[in-house]
Amino acid sequence: MNVRVPESSNTSMRWCINRPEAVQYVIDGQVFYAYKANNTANLLADGDSIDIVVTAAPGVAPGFGFVARIGGTAELDVYEDVTDVTGGTIFVPRNRNRTSDRVSQVGVIINPTTVTATNPLYEEQVIGGTGGNASGATVSVNYAVIKSDTSYLFRLINRSGKARVAELYLQWSE
Repeated sequence: MNVRVPESSNTSMRWCINRPEAVQYVIDGQVFYAYKANNTANLLADGDSIDIVVTAAPGVAPGFGFVARIGGTAELDVYEDVTDVTGGTIFVPRNRNRTSDRVSQVGVIINPTTVTATNPLYEEQVIGGTGGNASGATVSVNYAVIKSDTSYLFRLINRSGKARVAELYLQWSE
């Protein structure tokens, strides 16, 4: 991780506090997030999925990271260049700097009714157990730059044999 430091020991910045660049991006209002959570009152059924489709505006190439959590075993898939996205719920991305009025240039749809996904970009097994003995698991990816004007599908599928709590959280910088 990069850390911003004073440019020399002879400047007025000499006594400033160093902080990781990722923290500075939050302070500058450049970090956004979207998520879908199935909590104990709304468990994700076995075989069902959380789907999040994101599309960056033309000329915007955001750096993405994500976290998937589930109370059992699951599959996590990311598809590039998805098409025929219909239905679902529009999610307005939230700025991690709650005082910033900067608006994200990424569109987000949660659980579209239909989506055509034919180009897998990333696949991972989330090993958290099945049946009544599941303990749950988390998988995360720190950073990947996505193409502008291209739709991506992030999909977490419950494969645990029972309904589970689950969450899919995306974060990006613009």
